[in-house]
Amino acid sequence: MNTYKGWRFQKRSLFFCLPLFMILAIVSGCQDGDIQRRLDSTIQDLQEHSRDKDQDIVDVLQKSTPRTLEAPAIVHVRITTESPRAVPLVVRWVEKYPTPNALLLRNHKTGYQKIFTFPQEYIAQNNDDAKRFVLFYCFWRLEYHSEEWKDLEPQLQDGELEAVLLCDEKPVSNTCRVERRSPK
Repeated sequence: MNTYKGWRFQKRSLFFCLPLFMILAIVSGCQDGDIQRRLDSTIQDLQEHSRDKDQDIVDVLQKSTPRTLEAPAIVHVRITTESPRAVPLVVRWVEKYPTPNALLLRNHKTGYQKIFTFPQEYIAQNNDDAKRFVLFYCFWRLEYHSEEWKDLEPQLQDGELEAVLLCDEKPVSNTCRVERRSPK
């Protein structure tokens, strides 16, 4: 008798769970469609307004799918020393929705580690951009005379400086070498 009741329970559970699974599958499909739409929009926007230096971003985006955008993937981290006053540090990444809130720069050879927290305005801007795009960025301006730049500059010399995106102090992305761009 218990077996029969157990089977009845399982049968009823199946009838309740099946519609739930169907709804979840439909919602998941809709999310993939939204992500694909935003991915296509990002590629189109970059191709229309792109400069040659953005081709690496377009290449990454063209290889992306809604599934590969589940976790953040750094496209590049660049430090440009062309300005006479300050050094811009820029990270760009692709992801379905922006989750990182900091960038970790580290050099395993020297033991250097520095966390650059995302300013609130970049977090807000990236969240707003997520309505249309899957490419996000953050920017810091390092003054040449600042302690941050004095500590960071020697780390760039050997080419071993790498970056990883963090969310609540935990790594969430791939590791990427930091690229230094100097005056031409």
